[in-house]
Amino acid sequence: MHTDGAFLPEPPRRFILSCRRADEGGGGVSRLLPVSRIVDSAPRRVLRALRTAAYRFLMTYDGDLATSFTGPVLYYGQDGAERIRWRGDHIYRPAPAAAGDAEAAGAAEWLYSFLGSTEPFTYTLRQRELMVVPNGFFVHGRSELSPGSSREIMRAWAF
Repeated sequence: MHTDGAFLPEPPRRFILSCRRADEGGGGVSRLLPVSRIVDSAPRRVLRALRTAAYRFLMTYDGDLATSFTGPVLYYGQDGAERIRWRGDHIYRPAPAAAGDAEAAGAAEWLYSFLGSTEPFTYTLRQRELMVVPNGFFVHGRSELSPGSSREIMRAWAF
């Protein structure tokens, strides 16, 4: 689960998915979890760390930190609404920028675990359907693709 453009100082406000070809085997189901569900479930110490600690969000996995963003996981947008930025997977999880920040590291671990164990909303895009998602109000991902899938999704960011 992730948000788009987590490595940018100002991530895109929305992302658009356009389904050119669906996964005939039923894979590639979109998974969405609203930030409000995370905030409602997180212990106070976790929320405090996610809102105040600086985490590093990489653009690439090559170790080049020049293109990364450093800031909190939970933040408030220009409209005053709470948003999330996240990119955690089997290769990388956001780490606290300050070495030895155990509370921030524990909060990131809590969020990673919560996202992996919480049932999200799901939707299967069909051919010629379009989905517009308010980025930062949801973390999102997809289920595995079926073997031999020819699924084709176009993605665009709207700032």
